[in-house]
Amino acid sequence: MPLYTYHSNDLECLADALSRVIREPLTNVLLPEIVVVQNNGMGRWLSLRLATTLGICANIEMNFPAEFVWRTLRETLGIKDTAGKVSPYTPDMLTWWLMDLLSDPEQLSQFPDLFDYLRQGDELKCYEIARHLAGLFDQYVVYRQDWIEKWEAGQESHWQARLWQTLAARITIETSNPSWVELQKLFFAGVRAGTLQSPTKLQRVSVFAISSLSPSYLGVLQGLGELLDVYLFIVNPSQAYWSDICSQRDQVRLAVRDDTSMEYLDVGNSLLASLGAQGRDFIESVISLDYLVEAGEKFVDPGCDTLLHTLQSD
Repeated sequence: MPLYTYHSNDLECLADALSRVIREPLTNVLLPEIVVVQNNGMGRWLSLRLATTLGICANIEMNFPAEFVWRTLRETLGIKDTAGKVSPYTPDMLTWWLMDLLSDPEQLSQFPDLFDYLRQGDELKCYEIARHLAGLFDQYVVYRQDWIEKWEAGQESHWQARLWQTLAARITIETSNPSWVELQKLFFAGVRAGTLQSPTKLQRVSVFAISSLSPSYLGVLQGLGELLDVYLFIVNPSQAYWSDICSQRDQVRLAVRDDTSMEYLDVGNSLLASLGAQGRDFIESVISLDYLVEAGEKFVDPGCDTLLHTLQSD
């Protein structure tokens, strides 16, 4: 099955497009409609918008990306739900796993740097370092999977690698679930072998107005697209193709490196070039996916009645 994309520079247009998708009933009408959003605020706004458009907003389940991917990986691999709905690898959950580990003197003694730092501290200091490390590990898992794979394979011996090995082993034992990286490897192997199970509680998923997803998350959505319909509703500030623009700072850096690719790049709109790098990279990653179908687009000219609308129109 293809992945369907809808582009717009207006959130209300995206929400209306989503409402048209939802109007088509699922095969099992009792199943919830799954929508993936970035945060609670967007989920609340979208619920109110859909209620206005459809007359009611019911049986729609709003998920965050990490929560959705965690559940989907286990369901498609047929892994029993023993770890709960929330992944133990989210920053909030990792914080408490790390707190438990770092509060154990025997475990802490294996990491001299941390031991020296926490030796004179209290529980608040332990919580602060656990929270900081949880945020780092979360970013590593999402964006530097190659590091995590090396750490879990024992190819690195520095303290962060050893701490991750101890942490992942404890989570795996206590939840009876493979590690986050191992789950992804099993999933992509299942995609290649065609052995994934269709989720019984999932028939369609819509990813709404998310500004950025890691390559691994996009890969999961693409693999899931072989089992069910996946819709990507993308906020795109420009109707024209803009992946080849770059900021003046980037042009200077490329010129210093004597990079020939700068010949194909243009500053274009300076504000979009300087502030839109993350969105540019995300949209470029999306349009490079296989089996992508553009389901539609609607771009609204904001006009020039205010300074903000003038900037948006430019």
